[in-house]
Amino acid sequence: MGGLGFLAAVVSAALSSAATLVQARGARGGRAAGALVYAAGLTLDLLGWVMSAVALRYLPVFAVQSITASQVALTVVGAHLLGTTRARPGHLVAALLSAAALGVLAAGGQTGGSAAAPDVVDYVIVVGGAALLVATPFALRPRGALARATIAGLAFGGVPVAVRALHERPAGIADLLHQPAAYAIPVLAGLGAVMFALALRRGSPGSVAAVVVGIEVLAPGLLGMALLGDTLRPGWALPTALAAAVALTTLVVLGRAQDNANKRDHPPLGLVEQHPTTP
Repeated sequence: MGGLGFLAAVVSAALSSAATLVQARGARGGRAAGALVYAAGLTLDLLGWVMSAVALRYLPVFAVQSITASQVALTVVGAHLLGTTRARPGHLVAALLSAAALGVLAAGGQTGGSAAAPDVVDYVIVVGGAALLVATPFALRPRGALARATIAGLAFGGVPVAVRALHERPAGIADLLHQPAAYAIPVLAGLGAVMFALALRRGSPGSVAAVVVGIEVLAPGLLGMALLGDTLRPGWALPTALAAAVALTTLVVLGRAQDNANKRDHPPLGLVEQHPTTP
C-alpha cells in the first residue's frame, strides 16, 4: 500500500501548492471576490491536509513530511508559470533540486510495522504541546518572528505525529474520545496557524515559510523514528543526510526568492521587523 500513500502525499503537496497560489490571488483581489477566492484556497488547503493524513496511514512520518514539503518548490514554479512572480533560472534549478532532495528523503524512510504506538507518544504530544503554549507569550515580543515561526513549525509538525499515533491504534469513534492525540490535533493545528500568521506580520514570507517547512520535515521525522518505529532503509543513511542538507539549503534559497519577488510591492522585511510594536 506504499504506492497509495506516496500518491496521497504527492496529491497533498499539489493541493497545498495550489491553495497558496489561489490564496495569494484572493488576497490581491477585491473585498467580495477576493474573499471567495481566498475561501476556495482554504478549501484546497483542507483537502491537502486530508490527503496527508491518508498518506500517514501507509508511509513513515519522515517520508510524508518530505513529500508534502515539496509544495514550496511547486509554488515557486507555479507562480512563475502563471506570471504571478518571475523566478530567476537559478531559483527554478533550486526548486528542482529541492524536489529531488525531498524525494530522496521520502525514499529513504520505512515504517517499523509496530502494532500500536507506545503510550509515551501521548506524553510527548501533550507535554510538547503544553510547552509550546507556555512559550507562546515569550514569542510575542516585537522582534519575535523567528520564535513565532519556530513554534508554528513545531506545532504543525506535531500534527502528523498525532495522526500517525491514531493510525497505529485501530479504534472506533468512541475510542477516539479517550485518545489524547485526537484532542492534540486541532490544538496544535490552531496554534500553528495563529503563530504562522503572526510570524508573517514580523518576518518576510519566504524566510518564515522556509523556517516552518524545515522544522515540519525534521522534527516530526525524528519523533517518528524515536517513538513510532520509523527507520531508514539499509544503506540510506548517507544519501538521506546529504539530501537533508540539500533540501534545507534550497528551501532557504527559495525563501529568499519569494522575498525578492515581494519587495516590488512591500518594503523588505527580515525575520525581524523593527517598526510596529503590537503583536
